Amino acid sequence: AIQIIYQIIKQLGQDEQILSNMKSFIDILIYGLNDNDYANGTLSALCISNLALFTDDVSYFENLIDPLWSGLKLYQGVRLNEYLKAIGNLILIMSDEKAEYFSRGLVNILTNEFESSNLDMKK
Repeated sequence: AIQIIYQIIKQLGQDEQILSNMKSFIDILIYGLNDNDYANGTLSALCISNLALFTDDVSYFENLIDPLWSGLKLYQGVRLNEYLKAIGNLILIMSDEKAEYFSRGLVNILTNEFESSNLDMKK
């Protein structure tokens, strides 16, 4: 299902049909974020990152913020990169107070990652 959502987003771009199905997509993607399967979690975060660009309404994503934030502390490599992109795109549509809180947290995470020897994060 996550691969299908990804293909729909990729094919339709910023189409009105994306917005009309946003809640359904997000209800499915939350399961992918909580999935131990590397590909499902990574692709779910990529989809969320792309969906966040289609709307200015962060309320669609309220249930996803905690799993994404938790994932930033758990994962490495490509999956971490996608989680960072998703949170970054969600910050753009958050209220100023929430955006400030999450931005400060991201700065700490990014600083730690750039200081590590993980070359994927430095790219």
